[in-house]
Amino acid sequence: MFQAISAFKRPISVSERLLICVVDDDRRLGLSLEDLLLGTGFEVMLASSAEEFLESPESDHCDCVVCDVRMPGIGGLELLRQIRSRRDVPVLMISAHGTQAVREQVDMWGGAGFIEKPFDAGSLIDQIRRAVRPAASDT
Repeated sequence: MFQAISAFKRPISVSERLLICVVDDDRRLGLSLEDLLLGTGFEVMLASSAEEFLESPESDHCDCVVCDVRMPGIGGLELLRQIRSRRDVPVLMISAHGTQAVREQVDMWGGAGFIEKPFDAGSLIDQIRRAVRPAASDT
């Protein structure tokens, strides 16, 4: 899971509300991340599998994807490859199984970062903000 922190940096303003898509087969983690991200000022879409994410119309409008590496069916690394073939959106990979080989694949396929579970909520928010900053400044 992630470790809550007592104080977040300022929430983003309504005019900056960005859609963060969370793809993780762990429903409890997904709901926890949804609460965290909504409370920080982001819009959130949850998908419990890569297949659900790919079939969702919102998948084409995400400003950032936070995706688990190990999932049944299409895994996170394959989803990262598929996202990269469709569009250029930051993808942060999360996993409790962060081997060097996995980290290298995330880098090779253009992932915006890798976060090992359990992670600090503030670190996740910071990485999301860094990943979307170029996109937010283009608008």
